[in-house]
Amino acid sequence: MKKRILSIAAAALIVFTLGAPVLAAGIPSSVSRAANSAVRLTVKTSLGTERTTGTAIGKDSNVRYVLTSLHSVEAGEILAGTNEEQNIPAKVTVRSEKLDLAVLELSEDLDGAKPAKFKKDALRDGDAVYAVGYYANEDAANISEGTVQSCNNFSANGVSAEIYRVTAAVTARNSGGMLTDKHGSAVGICFYDGNTSENKVITNNEILAMLDENGVEYKKATIIYLLAAIILLLAALCAAAYVILRNVKTKRANRPRIIGQTGEFAGEEIPVTAENINIGRDAKICQLVVLGDSTVSRCHCSVRYDGMKRAFILTDLSSTHGTYVNGEKLEPNVPKYIASGTVFSVGTGSTSFQAVEGGA
Repeated sequence: MKKRILSIAAAALIVFTLGAPVLAAGIPSSVSRAANSAVRLTVKTSLGTERTTGTAIGKDSNVRYVLTSLHSVEAGEILAGTNEEQNIPAKVTVRSEKLDLAVLELSEDLDGAKPAKFKKDALRDGDAVYAVGYYANEDAANISEGTVQSCNNFSANGVSAEIYRVTAAVTARNSGGMLTDKHGSAVGICFYDGNTSENKVITNNEILAMLDENGVEYKKATIIYLLAAIILLLAALCAAAYVILRNVKTKRANRPRIIGQTGEFAGEEIPVTAENINIGRDAKICQLVVLGDSTVSRCHCSVRYDGMKRAFILTDLSSTHGTYVNGEKLEPNVPKYIASGTVFSVGTGSTSFQAVEGGA
């Protein structure tokens, strides 16, 4: 049972430490769930209709605001939805030319979308990332998998921002969509400037500063996996400690010992080994000193344990008032084997002990 507890705890710890479960297609299930934060945006202009992607933001489950690329939506009528039939009018309420970002306010709550959870922690080169957005006329958001190549500053065409360069595909269709880590937390917003040779993502350092400055509320990613790992690690440590303590307790309970029955040692347990324990009143030659019983001699008797025979050896050491086992007086200086559970007394009987081996 204890091995099973430790195995389960260790396995669960590994799962939570390494990341979310991964689907057969290779995309973590947490990222697939995060795709519910993608919003399809339709922009109608005098030149026609364009499609792009936005990212749902907010503090609660109701979605009324969408984050997207400014250049994608500033020139026409904006409609938001999560499918072809859903077209909710939207308008730009916050704009940042420097970051090429805009916050849209919808005329009503957007059903079928969930606010993204933004994570402040910086990504490192080689970290797995996933660009989420709507491609062509497909109803479901697409996910492009890749890794981080670098993080540096970008400045061109009036845009100046800290960006990640990634291998995940960033196009006009998913520009404004979020980039997630393997846990499904938003770590940036995809930025497409017409350069197909580079996939750029504006970092959360820039995005969250803009949202905070304009009083736009958003969800923060929790450290659920770290917390879960800590909890499971503590559970594993507790299970291990329980097993260790129980084994120690078991060993202590099973060790040979004598337990005081009457007299000043009543209730006390004294371990017994293969070495003689002398019982008497003289502290210089006795390991167990009896002070409150005048009928106990200076060196009254000795007791030790024979591990081979699993029995105790009790010897009276020519005491004045004798050593007794079950009422029978021992012959002086003649060792007597006694079994576990046997009670012996020294002197006139006011001081007695029980020899115990095992948990009895």
